[in-house]
Amino acid sequence: MSRTNVHFLLSAVSLAMMMSTPLTAQQVTPVPQPTIVPMVGQVTLTGEAPPTVIIEKGVTLSQGQMLRVFGRLEFTSNAQTTQSGVDYASVYAECKDPEGNTANVEQDFGENFLGPNTSPRPNYPATGHMVLSPSTLITATTPGTLVYSCRLLAGADKTGSAVGYQGENNTFLGLSAPIAPPDAFSWGTFASCFWQGPNTGSHSYDKGCLYLGGSHGAQSVDVFSPTVVLPTGWPGACDPQPCAWPLVVPPTNSATLARPAIETNNSPEPAAFVDVNATLQVSLCGKIKDECDYARFGSNDTTSVTFDSYLELDQIDAAGQLVQPWVGPTQETVIDNYTHHDMIYHSMSTLPVYPSSGPPQFRPKLVVTWKGGSTAKIDHAQVVAFTSFHGHAQFVPKVVGLNVSAATNTLIASGYAAGVVSNVVSSAPPGSVVTQFPSGGSVIELPGSVVDMTVSAPHQSVSVPNVIGLAESKAVDNINAALLFPKVSFAKLCTYLGNVALESPHGESVVPAGSTINITVDSGTKATCGAPK
Repeated sequence: MSRTNVHFLLSAVSLAMMMSTPLTAQQVTPVPQPTIVPMVGQVTLTGEAPPTVIIEKGVTLSQGQMLRVFGRLEFTSNAQTTQSGVDYASVYAECKDPEGNTANVEQDFGENFLGPNTSPRPNYPATGHMVLSPSTLITATTPGTLVYSCRLLAGADKTGSAVGYQGENNTFLGLSAPIAPPDAFSWGTFASCFWQGPNTGSHSYDKGCLYLGGSHGAQSVDVFSPTVVLPTGWPGACDPQPCAWPLVVPPTNSATLARPAIETNNSPEPAAFVDVNATLQVSLCGKIKDECDYARFGSNDTTSVTFDSYLELDQIDAAGQLVQPWVGPTQETVIDNYTHHDMIYHSMSTLPVYPSSGPPQFRPKLVVTWKGGSTAKIDHAQVVAFTSFHGHAQFVPKVVGLNVSAATNTLIASGYAAGVVSNVVSSAPPGSVVTQFPSGGSVIELPGSVVDMTVSAPHQSVSVPNVIGLAESKAVDNINAALLFPKVSFAKLCTYLGNVALESPHGESVVPAGSTINITVDSGTKATCGAPK
């Protein structure tokens, strides 16, 4: 199972390329690969100017169809970043109908450029090159079938450049094939939170802003939970206490977050595997007070903030019960006053859809946990989930107990492949499968995935070592060295105090390799037994 938390060129591209084995056994088909439109050369971004169109492409959509629009902006500049002079670069993706109506909520993704000498680090794949990766899901709402203009736009506070193809470093616009509902869904805190000081009253915190850390912000929060309960005793607290603070989300998402990302009952083919991507922008309050409610959520530490974040996608059934959680890796982020804004990306790919009562449904969690430093503000976040394979995926079959040939044929018939086969001394019939990984009967993997097996080695006759009178550890070593398996028990026999007193089969017997040898260690002591018999 592939999980990444880097910029996503999206998983559908790499997944389609990795599929080198036939999918007919599982009747699973990957969705069409997205179209990648590269920018050739470079485009200059002029500071304080309206956003510049970097790449543009027309896409034909019918009313109700959806489209994943994503991209990658590689930005560089000669401008030097200082505490008082930053170069904020931003990017977003959009699609508009012929009348100029935007089919998605425009959402700015950006952070401060740290200067041309910035060494490689998260969001900086090369020295002095910063990468921003927007991702969104649009829905064609205009009646009829129209050509939508989909664009990647970018802007900067100072003059800089969007860099085109240079080996693996590139700027591009990505467009999925048209998606028929319900094969994709998005959740987002789309009302971007940008505090504009000064403090405007006791309820000025209720502007969609979510604060993290410090003495009054949340210590750990799921960004997509319906409400955040504010602690008591903070300056300007609402009355009565505690007060629930609703996050600003689109009306279509605000009822519950158990609304499905993907419902397979209406799809031409059910979803077999899904992918999910998340984008999160967080700002350090620090010394810059005009973008945070500093009076309520300020901090004595103004230099940096450290926090963890992870993405989770839960499959639930029709009753809202958890079927399968998928939890991505935790990512630590440090934001200082120079960076100020930071983009964090999470993604997981080829998550199998498990059988459940009713059509499978999904809900996301994007959990952020403050670890130390200043207060931080979550500006906005978005999660997009979509079907990556259609069809009927099968569980990894259970092949333990079968001979290697039958196990291999069973795996192939289910759409899997035999991987590493290793021999092990065992009491099981020679040539039969003793263990397998992944286990059978409860796990679904991508078609073509390999299943490793250990197989019982051909039996040979071996002599049982005589271990009577030996210490337990020495006896176990001798039995293992003879390709046999010791089974140890204890009894007060008062014959060989603290050592092996009984052995079955007895020493010098000839038995098949892999047999179990029972030994009994005398638990008696001089105090309990007296003199040895």
